[in-house]
Amino acid sequence: MSGHRLGRFEGDLEKISEFLSSNTYLLIAVPYILKECDKGKQHNYQLVYMDASILKPSNWKVKYSKNNSRKISKYECINEKGVYCSISPSMSWQVWWEIPTSIIADKNKTRIISIS
Repeated sequence: MSGHRLGRFEGDLEKISEFLSSNTYLLIAVPYILKECDKGKQHNYQLVYMDASILKPSNWKVKYSKNNSRKISKYECINEKGVYCSISPSMSWQVWWEIPTSIIADKNKTRIISIS
């Protein structure tokens, strides 16, 4: 899942972490899967309601470009909930999260909509 563009923090990871950790809203994500079925292709969407606190980053690590060992390709971390977070400076400091399915597997918070 992608989120904010954080270029306004000018690479200050401490300020970025404070900003990402201060969000207290309810998040709605729409994961998408394209599946083959007997009618052809089926588009499966899932509405997922999450507390944004699961996205809080911690302990950033620097990853360097494979082609240039001095160029930073991204910053990444895995928080205590198991959520992987990365920031790509080359993409306007956009933040990306990979959320384990176990976090969103609560049937009381998930509604599946299929469109074919």
